Amino acid sequence: MYWDGWFAMPVGWIVVCMAMIGSYLLFIGCGRARNSALHRLDERFARGELGDDEYKAKREAILSL
Repeated sequence: MYWDGWFAMPVGWIVVCMAMIGSYLLFIGCGRARNSALHRLDERFARGELGDDEYKAKREAILSL
């Protein structure tokens, strides 16, 4: 009886922590990958690498995919 309570509690906490870390990585990782092309385009526009017309044309092309 003593070993059941001693072993189950740490293993349970480890499983809970692993599930929380996995769900965090899944939730955060998918959010970034979804709009990565738009994100890069916005960053290039913010740095001044693209003009207004070029930015609008590329944005429309990405959104049409």
